[in-house]
Amino acid sequence: MFKKKGDDKKGAAKNSDAQAAGSVPASASASGPGAEAAGNASSQAMSGAQTASNSATNLSAQEPLAAEGAQAGQKNPYKISIVTDVLLPVTLALGCCGAFCATVKIVPDKVSIYGVSKEISEAENVADKSLVSPQFPEEVAQSEPLKLLKKGDVAAALNAARALAGKKGDDARSLYVAGVTLVQGGGKADKEKGVEYLAKAYELAPYSQFVLLEYARGLNAVNRDEDSIGMYEKLLRVFADKVGMAPKRELGDMYLKTNKSAEAVKTFTELMQVDSKDPSYQRKLGFALAQDGKQQDGFEEFRKGFTKEQDTLGYPYAVYDIVSAHAGLLESALADQEKIVAKNPNDLQALLALARLYIGTNKLKEARDTLDKARKLQELNPDLHEIMAEVMCRQNQSTSGFDEFRMAVNNMHLKD
Repeated sequence: MFKKKGDDKKGAAKNSDAQAAGSVPASASASGPGAEAAGNASSQAMSGAQTASNSATNLSAQEPLAAEGAQAGQKNPYKISIVTDVLLPVTLALGCCGAFCATVKIVPDKVSIYGVSKEISEAENVADKSLVSPQFPEEVAQSEPLKLLKKGDVAAALNAARALAGKKGDDARSLYVAGVTLVQGGGKADKEKGVEYLAKAYELAPYSQFVLLEYARGLNAVNRDEDSIGMYEKLLRVFADKVGMAPKRELGDMYLKTNKSAEAVKTFTELMQVDSKDPSYQRKLGFALAQDGKQQDGFEEFRKGFTKEQDTLGYPYAVYDIVSAHAGLLESALADQEKIVAKNPNDLQALLALARLYIGTNKLKEARDTLDKARKLQELNPDLHEIMAEVMCRQNQSTSGFDEFRMAVNNMHLKD
């Protein structure tokens, strides 16, 4: 093949340029300051770009030389290497940026990572310490609305609560008292108003464990389930070591109510590990397991739970407060509850409490008759089916008991 005069020099020059652009010593990426490496990478990238431009411009003139080089078994000096001419310079540049960031030590905002630490810190710095004092419940219990409510004068208690909120609508303590009174003693409209008061108290004192707890309970009372769960979870996240077992049990109940079976199983399992003597946790675990698809296992846990109650307390745990108010005298509690039901025959909760007291005194027929009356008021109530399941199991009617147990599980979303 014949070449024009001077082609040898041009080919040598082109070959030299290509080698300079494409060959980067390994030590360049392994040693030297970041700035120097970045400069080298930039120069190499520019050199590679220039080579590509030259190759495109002179393509027709260079074809003979490229063919000749290929025939001779030599590297084509006009071919761009993607690895050495493009990727390697870019990689070096990015490496330098990483080295710079590491040197400067850019650290994300601590608050975004350690949100819980921030919450705990804010809880410890509450301006009004009385709102987080262990004496707070005893102090507010002496307020007029709550004292009237405890005495059973519901109408007077509700009026006192409304008046208090009207006079001191910017005071967290007053709003707390008014809200709790309306939620515990009022009907639907009063409960809604009570939750409004508790919401304002929460705005004023977002890190009072007492406000948080009653706000969570109030939200549950008006069926704002997800909001209630959020408040319970915040309460336990920030005050886990200060609020006892009740809030976690109530959160477990909320998980059951909203069909969050995995969370419910975890919660009641943890509660049993902390306090294995409380039989109510085992009953609840039974419902959680059944809700999670393990109905037979759940039923067995449920049965173990109410058997443990009989062995330890002698009566269902759900009426513990009623019996305690009668100095632990079960017969006395039963007699008073019969009077309450006689005065309020359509009070579902009073009927359910009476049925549980009948179970405690082994009056199973009376318990069943009472539940039949309750069924007429609210047929699908899950508590009703839970108690009926226990009665039937105690009467050795396990198949019917299992059916009632399943009814309770299927209607947990209707739980008050």
